Amino acid sequence: IENMNHELRTPLTSIIGYLEVIMDDVDVESEPELVSSLVAVQRNALRLQILIENMMQISKTDFEHVPLVASTVNVGQLLGDVVNSLKLGGDESGVAMTLRLDSSSRDLIIDGDVNQLEQVFVNLMSNAIKFTPRGGMVTVSARRVLADGDYVEVQVADTGIGIPAKEFSNVFKRFFRASTATQASIPGFGIGLSLVHSIVREHHGTITFDSTVGKGTVFTVKLPVRLISKTASDVMT
Repeated sequence: IENMNHELRTPLTSIIGYLEVIMDDVDVESEPELVSSLVAVQRNALRLQILIENMMQISKTDFEHVPLVASTVNVGQLLGDVVNSLKLGGDESGVAMTLRLDSSSRDLIIDGDVNQLEQVFVNLMSNAIKFTPRGGMVTVSARRVLADGDYVEVQVADTGIGIPAKEFSNVFKRFFRASTATQASIPGFGIGLSLVHSIVREHHGTITFDSTVGKGTVFTVKLPVRLISKTASDVMT
């Protein structure tokens, strides 16, 4: 897998680089359709780049022991950035995306690895869009929870095809794909949720889900506010 990823990464890096050069020379006002097409190409190239990175991480047998690069993370801001980056893809798929913050921005600050947490939310939201038919909706919400500890809870809910109850126990296994996804010929490798599960566990958090075939799926991530010791002066808004 590592050798394969290297062979994939080299041409993809070149494609993304040349694409950026082309986009810099295109006039948005005079060639809007070309710009739209180039943006779609760029988005899919970046999705491939994310997939390659995910495959590299999932191939490491000792992934659970990879140290976190902990910093102060504003989960509300992070979710907003991810929603904005995926919204165009949702619009093109006919899937509406909404973000609701049920707690103040300051209450959604936690200790964590911002890059790994971004992967968690990109995977969950990308899946929600991919498995939701045109006309559906993806709702992302976040709130501070003080019951049984001190957590920030994030939910990603969709109105998609759902997962059969008999397959629930396999959802976080590597390379598993729900039968509803294969029957609908929706592409994928089944590695995203396995990676998400590992990252959330490394943050001492939990991830659960509920799903009904034909109605949709809700993933719930709970992340502890304090992963490491910090002083008040370290906390940023």
